[in-house]
Amino acid sequence: TGDATVFLAEQLRGSDAQIVAIDLSTTAIGISKARLAQRGLTNVTHHHMSILDLPKAGFEPFDVIECAGVLHHLEDPDLGLAALASQLKEDGLMTVMVYALYGRLAVYMTQGLMKNLVTDDMRPELKVRVAREFLGNIPKGHWMGMNNERFLPEINWPDGSGIYDLFLHSNDRAYTVPEVYQWVDGAGLNLVNFYGDFVGGSQYVPESYTGSLLLQALLQSKSEPERQTIAELMHGHMIKHSFYTAKEFKPDPEFTDDMVIVYSFRQAIYAKTFPHEMRA
Repeated sequence: TGDATVFLAEQLRGSDAQIVAIDLSTTAIGISKARLAQRGLTNVTHHHMSILDLPKAGFEPFDVIECAGVLHHLEDPDLGLAALASQLKEDGLMTVMVYALYGRLAVYMTQGLMKNLVTDDMRPELKVRVAREFLGNIPKGHWMGMNNERFLPEINWPDGSGIYDLFLHSNDRAYTVPEVYQWVDGAGLNLVNFYGDFVGGSQYVPESYTGSLLLQALLQSKSEPERQTIAELMHGHMIKHSFYTAKEFKPDPEFTDDMVIVYSFRQAIYAKTFPHEMRA
């Protein structure tokens, strides 16, 4: 519905940058256009199309591509990432957000339950009702009842769309850190770094989770991917992986650089959603 599109368009107002927004939903495109019109923003063109159709759409290669919450819902996420990579400039940058496995284990347990309770011929409203009935009567000790804080905003959406997205989605893939690296490499890309808050992706720094001198000493010999893997396992409940990827390796930007430092819409949302982690 234009969240990232409007954010980027506002940040780039007055520049010569042009934004291309694509979506499968004409309703979502209509909402995005209305939001842009309300702000007088004219630097966006919308296209009703699939990510998979990008390679034959005739666009010029992009400086920046942002894809959040989409690839993990494709039947073949590999094809989706490859399609995006084919449209990225050699020196371009792509931001991606996909689901993380460990923090969503309760979700996948509940998804499995729903697949055993709902049938394809049920109306969406009835499927949501079945899910609500379970969520309103979760057995004591069930993982969803014990680890649902991060999903409550979606569960409580009045129209049930959050419940449908969480527990009734037909395609839902999650990744661990090693799987992200393997996936990105398979698309001919390099993982630049992970992010998720205002402090340099500190949730991927394993020392953030322990004061043990022994554990810290063991961490010193580990490579960066190994350290990020360990951090994910120590964190224990990551629900999303947000990261920058590029065809060429890129050094981390410095605030003294005479350049625009990319600031992702996802980082802004993360800060609003989990302010307690920002303070920590």
